[in-house]
Amino acid sequence: MSGASNAVIIHPDDNVVTVTEDIPTDGTVVWGTGEIRATTPIPYGHKIALRPLVAGDAVIKYGHLIGRAAGPIAAGEHIHQHNLSKEDW
Repeated sequence: MSGASNAVIIHPDDNVVTVTEDIPTDGTVVWGTGEIRATTPIPYGHKIALRPLVAGDAVIKYGHLIGRAAGPIAAGEHIHQHNLSKEDW
């Protein structure tokens, strides 16, 4: 592991982690026992994909569906409204 945590994951089903500081491209995101390298800049409080997602895949945060991938999302990529489709709740 690279060092102190700079992200949080709440639920074991989550496929995203939320960063607790700005992360540059190629920066290392560290939480609990995991880490991943950011492929894009990740602003403080935003999400990063923990695994590759394809269009329509569920995006899970806090153990809940928060939307679906609007297109392919690489592991380590920023997830936000630009690549996340909202659900019809």
